[in-house]
Amino acid sequence: GIIGIGSFEEPDNLRTFTFQMLHLSEVASWQETLLKKPKDFIQALRATVPRKSHTLIALESTAKGVGNFFHDEWLAAESGRSGYKPVFIPWFFIEEYQIPIMESDMRSFIEGMTERMWELWSEGATLEGINWYTIFMREENYDDQRMREEYPSNAKEAFQTSGFRVFPFKDVERMRQECIDPEFKGELVADAQKGKESLSNISFMDQPTGRLWVWAKPDTTIKVKNRYAVFVDIGGTTHKADFSVIRVIDRYWMISGGKPEFVATWRGHVDHDLLAWKAAQIAKWYDNALLAVEENSLDRESDGYGHFYTILDQIADHYDNLYSRTNPDKIKEGTPVKYGFWTNHQTKNMIIDRLIAAIRLQEDKEPEYSETDKRACDEMDQYENKPGNKMGAVDGAKDDMVICTAGCVWLALEYMDPPRKVETHKSKRKSRKVVGEASI
Repeated sequence: GIIGIGSFEEPDNLRTFTFQMLHLSEVASWQETLLKKPKDFIQALRATVPRKSHTLIALESTAKGVGNFFHDEWLAAESGRSGYKPVFIPWFFIEEYQIPIMESDMRSFIEGMTERMWELWSEGATLEGINWYTIFMREENYDDQRMREEYPSNAKEAFQTSGFRVFPFKDVERMRQECIDPEFKGELVADAQKGKESLSNISFMDQPTGRLWVWAKPDTTIKVKNRYAVFVDIGGTTHKADFSVIRVIDRYWMISGGKPEFVATWRGHVDHDLLAWKAAQIAKWYDNALLAVEENSLDRESDGYGHFYTILDQIADHYDNLYSRTNPDKIKEGTPVKYGFWTNHQTKNMIIDRLIAAIRLQEDKEPEYSETDKRACDEMDQYENKPGNKMGAVDGAKDDMVICTAGCVWLALEYMDPPRKVETHKSKRKSRKVVGEASI
């Protein structure tokens, strides 16, 4: 027989063999690079195992957060979308994590069990295991979040990240239940990529690898004022940089007491000038939506001479529903309009706090918006409090979707006027009351 040993860093010596069993260890730690992706490498290795009896492919790992290859593989196996069987080993399967309970103390122990202890019991932990869990937690001065992270009882707890998370685990899990695959993937096309012509003859083109994911295309059958909002978080232009993200939220259901829902996401890397015009295209397509662009990065792209011929000012000449941070009263007095959402410590905390409140778990209250894109939930699970009163993604992760989602939710729930249906001229004529001379 042949036993082959290789690594993700030095994989070539494994590709030429035919194996009966393939054991890939710590898959979640395999880092994606510009030239190597775990998914592509694993697909090549899978081909070395023939599809016949007495063969095995095992992907094994400690969970390292969400949104990575291993997490995606787990979700696919869990939902039956792949040929793999999900196997999770909880802490209470390990024999040493048991402390006996005196028979005389058994009754009082059970009567004093907390809600968390009953959760552990329902997961399958023994009373002796729960006893070890509570003693260890007390002696190590761990809080509930830290215990879930270090000693998970199920896969969902295992995939969560640090104990310093900003968004509570249960809140994010509830939001994740509403996430579904997009109806369409593609890109918008128009007469040009930038400039005035980029806002003419806009249409959607289906592409399997498209970066614009759409859950619901624009609805213009009913004219609604203040219906759509678009927020843009600007990333870098290289593969290793943060993503740029454009998200669209639909506020239609707020008219009847419902909640807004996300209907589109664009995520990728592109030059900043093209990104700004792309955002304007998306906003134009969604019935001239309010467009708020995070302006910090755009300002760095200007010529540095203090002129207001920035990218947003150019767009403002052709798109009239841009978010402005200038006080309307000051504009009336002649102050130049400053377009774009300026992200600083204060405004970042403002929109993040609003997002925390919007998803907060309460028995008598639903979340204040509907999330459709699981990538937003993935990043919420990896968003944490950091030293120096700061917030951000865990090391190696990204937070572009979190910031863009928070900005969009803030626009929809705090900034914009309520959505309302607008009567067309035709409908007004139909409802006009005819008054005769006798009634004057």
